[in-house]
Amino acid sequence: MIQGQETEISCTGTVDDMGDVILTSQDSISDTFVESTHFSKTSTRINSSDQCKSSLTTQFTSALDLSHNGTKLRCETSSPVSTSRTIEIVIVPESICDGKNEGTAVAHPYSLTKYVICGNPMIVQECAASLVWRQDLRTCVDPGAAEVTMLSSTANEGASLEVTCSLSPGSFTSIGVFRRVGDIEQPIVYFFSNGTESIISQGVTSTIRRLVSSATHMVSVFDQVTCTVAGEYVCKHDNGQQASANITVHVPASVVEIITSEDMIEGQETEISCTGTVDNMGDVILTSQDTISDTFVESTHFSKTSTRINSGDQCKSSLTTQFTSELDLSHNGTKLRCETSSPVSTSRTIEIVIVPESICDGKNEDTAVAHPYSLIKYVICGKPIKVHTCAISLIWRHDLKTCVDPGAAGN
Repeated sequence: MIQGQETEISCTGTVDDMGDVILTSQDSISDTFVESTHFSKTSTRINSSDQCKSSLTTQFTSALDLSHNGTKLRCETSSPVSTSRTIEIVIVPESICDGKNEGTAVAHPYSLTKYVICGNPMIVQECAASLVWRQDLRTCVDPGAAEVTMLSSTANEGASLEVTCSLSPGSFTSIGVFRRVGDIEQPIVYFFSNGTESIISQGVTSTIRRLVSSATHMVSVFDQVTCTVAGEYVCKHDNGQQASANITVHVPASVVEIITSEDMIEGQETEISCTGTVDNMGDVILTSQDTISDTFVESTHFSKTSTRINSGDQCKSSLTTQFTSELDLSHNGTKLRCETSSPVSTSRTIEIVIVPESICDGKNEDTAVAHPYSLIKYVICGKPIKVHTCAISLIWRHDLKTCVDPGAAGN
């Protein structure tokens, strides 16, 4: 019975001309049955041919609330005295359909073999014989059928990867493996209880069935996977049960390059280039070493512009990001490196060397002055100030305003 919806109980008995049929309920204190006052009634009497008795049917109707749940009822005839079997009222609360659309099927709160269809009115349905309701599947199933489960898998690009459906002991006819793309389920392979398989997808090069501890594991093997294999997969039992899991394909870590002039000029725009191979979710960032914790964190002192070049396999791309900033002397000695986020990889670490613009104070344009931190470099004053490096094995001689061989006589 549904809370608040009209319920009908029919009592039929054979009585004499003085007899009646009534509906009685069990008193919760005395356990005796007394005539129920919660129902209205309509009676139909059919006289028999011998005029001594008649068949009397009475319809009892009422809209019951939850307070009547568990009440025991029976029909009784008064003349002659007789009673029916006893039934127990089960009232389904209307709240189980709160927030649900009309036509939605929900589990019966008190029975495994029944379910409720939401609507106005709500309707109780019963599964076919020997079946029970599975709320997760929204269907009636054989309780003796195997349970299907599935685990998520991860593999590196180019490796092999297994998609496994596992079944608890029990019966099945077929199991299907599908890849879910939006609302579409693409079939990969079907397994059958006779031990055969039917491969649908070209990406599956081999399949295996094996029994472990009386459970059945059905394995689809993908060879040399790419990111196109990644996504959500579903195992479906022929009785409607299903389980899903996610397949992840990682792009292997690659070398990350950092390119810059290791000499930067105070107040002049500096550019640092980071290049790395990333997957479709990956990024390249510039990080600086924290002076207290020594950990590298993303630098906030640079603006950035990125260029992504996709590769042919759609799994990865080459990402180059240009970081630009005008740094002051407070950044001198800061350590920087480039990092990719997916896959995770890091470049070599560089240390910022900032040449103070004051070294050219009072000097004419194109004047060459010694580099403040390096013997093999020198600075050409002007707008902009430029840093030059001596040829291999030479050092700067400021008094001579030229690079010289440090081993030559007079040097």
